[in-house]
Amino acid sequence: MAGLLKNLLLSASVIAGVGAMASAPAFAASLSGASLSGTGSNTYGINPAADFEIWDYAPGSSSVLESYGTNTSNLLGVLGGTGSSPGGNVELFRSSEVGLNNSEFLNYDGVSSLDVSFDDGTSLTFSSLTAQDLFGSSLDTSYSGNTLAVQWFNDAWNANVGNVMTGVNNILAANPLAGYMLGVGPTVDNESELFTVLGSVGGSEYSSRENLFDAFYNAGGFQRTVDANIAYVKKDGDRVNWGLAGHADLLFYAPAEIQGLLSNAGISLQASELVKVNDEIFYTFAGVGSDVIGDDGISFNMTYEGGTTVAAAVPEPSVMLGLMAVGGLVAASKRRKAVKDA
Repeated sequence: MAGLLKNLLLSASVIAGVGAMASAPAFAASLSGASLSGTGSNTYGINPAADFEIWDYAPGSSSVLESYGTNTSNLLGVLGGTGSSPGGNVELFRSSEVGLNNSEFLNYDGVSSLDVSFDDGTSLTFSSLTAQDLFGSSLDTSYSGNTLAVQWFNDAWNANVGNVMTGVNNILAANPLAGYMLGVGPTVDNESELFTVLGSVGGSEYSSRENLFDAFYNAGGFQRTVDANIAYVKKDGDRVNWGLAGHADLLFYAPAEIQGLLSNAGISLQASELVKVNDEIFYTFAGVGSDVIGDDGISFNMTYEGGTTVAAAVPEPSVMLGLMAVGGLVAASKRRKAVKDA
C-alpha cells in the first residue's frame, strides 16, 4: 500500500508539472546572435560575403542614420527596437546601390544573408534575391511572363492604384476642362481612363500596365527592390516578427512630370522591398511611420512589418527528464496490469 501511494503521488506530481509546462504562456526569446555572409560568384568586383551595409545612428543624433559600412560591432543593437522606433538597419545586396545595370544584374548570382539566432535555440535567415528569383530560370523579363517580378508589380499597382486614381480625380475636379480635353470627362472611373491621363503627362511609358512595367525594368527598378533593409528582429512565442526599413513615399522615383502631377494632389506610393526569409519571399505595401531618417533626408522613415513561424526549439534537459518520467510511469503501469491479468 505504501509503495502504491508513493507511485500515485509521484505520478500526480510529474503530470501536474508537465501540465503546467503545457499551459504556460509562450515567452519572448531574446536575440542572442547575428552574422552576415554571402554566396555566389565574385563578379563585377562584388564580393557577396561583404555585400551589405550597416546603418546606425549618427554620433550625437537620436534620429538620423548614417552608413557604418561593414562594421558589425553593434549588429545586435542595430537589429533591436520596433517598427516605429528601430535601432538602425542592415541592408543586404548593397551593390544594387552602386549601379548594376540590367545586363549585369541578370548575370549576377550573388546572395547576401543575415543569420539571426535566439536564446531559445531557434534561428532565421534573411537573404537578398537574384534575377532568377524575380524572372525565373529562363530570365523572362517580359510583362507576359509567369514570374515573381510580374506578380510583385501587379500587387504593388493594385495596392496603390486607388490612391493614384483619387489624386487624379482631385486634380480634375480643380481643373474641370482638363478631363474633357483628355476625353475622360470630369473624373476617371476605370484603369483605362487613368492611364489616358498618366500617358498624356508622362508619355507612352505610362499608358498601360505593361508599358509601366517595361519602364520600371528599363530604369533598373527591379534590382533596387531586392536590397532589403532589415530594421528589427524580435521573437514572441513561436513567431519571429521583423521590419523592413523603407520609404513613406516612393513617388520621388517617378519622372518629374509624374511627380509634379501626383505630389500636388497629396499622393504617396508605398511598397516594401522583397526579401527571402528562410525559403519564403516576403513583401508588403502597408507600413508604419518610424522615428528615424537616413542622412539623405528621405530614407528609412517607414517600416514594413512581417513575421513567420519557426520550428520549436529542442526541450530543455529538465523537461525531457519530466517527459521520460511520465513515460516510465505509464510503462510501469502497463507492466503491473499485464502481471495482474496473467
